[in-house]
Amino acid sequence: LPLIGFGQTDLVRWNGANLQPNAFLIVNDGSISANPVAGNFVTDNYTQPFSGFRGSNYNTSQTTPDYTNFMEFAIKANDNNVIDLTEFIFTYATGGDGPQKFEVRYSTDSSIGTAVGGITQITSLTPTFITVDLSDVTVQSGQTLYIRVYPFDRQNIYWNGGTFHIKHGTTSSGQADNGTGPTIRGTVSAAAPPCTASTAPLQINGNSNICGG
Repeated sequence: LPLIGFGQTDLVRWNGANLQPNAFLIVNDGSISANPVAGNFVTDNYTQPFSGFRGSNYNTSQTTPDYTNFMEFAIKANDNNVIDLTEFIFTYATGGDGPQKFEVRYSTDSSIGTAVGGITQITSLTPTFITVDLSDVTVQSGQTLYIRVYPFDRQNIYWNGGTFHIKHGTTSSGQADNGTGPTIRGTVSAAAPPCTASTAPLQINGNSNICGG
């Protein structure tokens, strides 16, 4: 379909406001919507490693995540709009004895979907910023895209309390910083009306055409 572009921008961010997992829509003109963070986690205001979405109970496999244990970030293209994604950015950290790897996947349903960016090796306890390339992903009108982060390979095989954290923007004083937190970026476009017999050119290069290719 022909598209009318609105420009590339930050679309939605999960900033942990009021220690809740709700989405903060940066593009709030009704073209998109987003879900609260989902999966296995709590929203905390710890000072170490940072305030964030915190999960635990990860598996000990060195090669494969437990695909039932994840953090999920979802964005929807509302009717008559299309989203061309560019990237998903976030800051992560692992706690002591926590997971040593994670994988990012996306899908438009509850399946594990498509892996993107390979396996990320967590090499230290230091908070680390990551950009996940989503430049080949398009969310069609009325469709929801789910991005899931799957930590795994828990360091302490005898204790499942080791944690994984994704930073949000709420400080210990409860103030939301809308400049941080996991963020989906992309371009929102208005989909042109579908081709019909009444709108299609009658002739293309001298040939008869009714929504033809």
